[in-house]
Amino acid sequence: MDRIDFYFPKQDKIVLGLGFFDSLHLGHREIVLNVKKVANLCNAKSALFTFTNNFLNVLGVSNKLIYTFEERTQLLEQTNIDVELYCEFDRAFASLDAQTFFDKLIKHNIVALVCGFDYTFSCQKANVQVLQQLCDKANIKLFVIEQYSVDNIKVSTTRIKQLISSCNIEEANKLLGSDFFISGQVVAGRGQGKKLGFPTANLSVDNDKILPQGVFIGESVLNDKTYRCIVNIGAAPTFNVYTNLVEVHIIGFNGDLYQKTLAVTLLKFIRETKIYKNPNELKAQLMADSEYATKY
Repeated sequence: MDRIDFYFPKQDKIVLGLGFFDSLHLGHREIVLNVKKVANLCNAKSALFTFTNNFLNVLGVSNKLIYTFEERTQLLEQTNIDVELYCEFDRAFASLDAQTFFDKLIKHNIVALVCGFDYTFSCQKANVQVLQQLCDKANIKLFVIEQYSVDNIKVSTTRIKQLISSCNIEEANKLLGSDFFISGQVVAGRGQGKKLGFPTANLSVDNDKILPQGVFIGESVLNDKTYRCIVNIGAAPTFNVYTNLVEVHIIGFNGDLYQKTLAVTLLKFIRETKIYKNPNELKAQLMADSEYATKY
C-alpha cells in the first residue's frame, strides 16, 4: 500500500474514499468496497483519506479514538486498498473552506470520490450536496453510500465507542467487522505477574486510544501461532497501583517480548478488577480466568 501526503500529490489516477475512518467499522468497509469497485471500473488505484492525529483534540473536544493512525494503517493494508492518503488535522487544515479544501484535494489525479451520506468537510461543515456541486463543476464522479445499519440502528463510531466503554466487546466486534485490538510496545513492568506464575507483557499504549476497563479474554499472534490471552486493563489495586495499565498474559507462550510491538484482540469481558486479600487469592482467580479463557 502506498502512503501519500495530502499536500504532496502524485499523478496516479485514484478513486478516493472520504472520511476519517477512525474504526473501519462495517459502514466504513462498505465505502472501502465501493471505492475498490469504482477504481476497478475506472482503471484507477483505490485510495482512502484519513488523519494522522486525533482531530477532536484540535477542535477542543476530549474524545478518544478507537484506533490510532498506525492501527488504522494496519487495518487498511488488510483491505488491500492501494493508497492511504493522509493528513495532519491542524489549525490550518481546520480553517480551510469547502472550495479551498476541494481545490487542494483535486490536485491529486482523482477520477471519482466515494463518501457516506452524512459526510461533512471544511470549516463550513459542508455536506454531500455541496460536495456534489463541486464535483459537477470539476467533472468528477461522486458516489454517496447510504446509511449502514444493524438491527435497524446506524453503525457509527459513537455507538461502537459506547459499546467498548461499557465492556460490551462482543457487540462492538460485530459492528467493527473484526475484533477490536490494542497494540503497543512491550515495556518493563513490576514483575508481580511473573512471581505468581502468570508473567505479563505490559503494553505502552497511545493516550488517545479508547480502553475499556476490566479483565478480558484476548488473542495474540506470535510467530504465526495464535495464543489465547488474559488481558487486564486498568488498575492493579491489590498492589496499590492505580494508573491505567494494559497487562497481557499470553497462555502457553514462553519468550522475551521486551521492546517489541504486540497486538492483542479483545474477545470477551470476563470481570471487573477488584482488590484481593493477598497474592495467593489473586493467583487462584488468575488460574480460573486462564481456564475459562482456554475453553472459550
